[in-house]
Amino acid sequence: MSRSFELPDLGEGIHEGEVLAVLVSVGQEVSEGDVILEVETDKAAVEIPSPYTGKVQEIFVKPGDIVNVGDVMMSFSNGDEAAAGVVQKPTPTTAEPAPVEAEVSAPPPSRKDGPVPASPATRRLARELGVDLHRVTPSGPAGLVTAEDVRNFAENGEAAVAAPDEAATQAPVAAEMPPTAISIPELPDFSKWGSVERVPFRSIRRATAKQMSLAWSQIPHVTSQDSIDITRLEAFRQKHKDEIEAIGGKLTLTVFALKAVATALKAYPNFNATLDTQAAEIIIKQYYHIGVAVNTDNGLIVPVVRDVDRKSIKELSIELSAQVQRTRDR
Repeated sequence: MSRSFELPDLGEGIHEGEVLAVLVSVGQEVSEGDVILEVETDKAAVEIPSPYTGKVQEIFVKPGDIVNVGDVMMSFSNGDEAAAGVVQKPTPTTAEPAPVEAEVSAPPPSRKDGPVPASPATRRLARELGVDLHRVTPSGPAGLVTAEDVRNFAENGEAAVAAPDEAATQAPVAAEMPPTAISIPELPDFSKWGSVERVPFRSIRRATAKQMSLAWSQIPHVTSQDSIDITRLEAFRQKHKDEIEAIGGKLTLTVFALKAVATALKAYPNFNATLDTQAAEIIIKQYYHIGVAVNTDNGLIVPVVRDVDRKSIKELSIELSAQVQRTRDR
């Protein structure tokens, strides 16, 4: 019997990854638990074990491929198939297709009977591109609309606009808001000025670029400088740093900066807010998750320390130290 192996769910918020290495070949015997693939997501590189014991019958991916959760990556045989049997790559699960006439003559039907299954990141991308998720045909497992579905829909010139019945119900203030999308100019041909090298832009570096672009486009940036005497703070740090190191932490000035930022955000909540241009609302967050930039061999990575306001200096020292170490080990 042939069995297909799909890319499993690798963690919360992870929907795709890049194949770094295929560690088996067609016809190779493997046991359950043997490492068969290496895949890099926007968070880490992971080893994928085989869920089956048997022979590798067909491999559908190669290093460099971008695969989504649920995509079939290879198939296995336990030796019961006929010698001439060939396994075809299954197609991703999608909604039941409409009749051919409807596909040719009309755009995909709008699903208005409930919320569309999609991750927060995909919903945000849809808002940025002006895409109505109800009109996007899902390709993810269980009808999940993926970020690639949204991009394909927008690139095909079918970016959804509000239907007449929806436009009448929109709040006037939201309708009056100017569009925030900015067109990106086409790059020149740099090779006409000299030799160039093109390197694939994927995984962690691609995820970093997305977040930085999003931050620059949606978060007002301002710099403020001041001088502060931290003599007593540094004396306190020196006094207790050995005690913290003994329990696995590291008492750095960054730990005190985290507590200071959380305290400031509580005092000035408008700094802990996001502008929702679609709903014409300001979202004021009542939690304090703070990112800390860490320099690694893979570039600048920002692990997030959650609920900073609820944790003691000792707890933050231990958690931040562990997060920084995990980030550098990736």
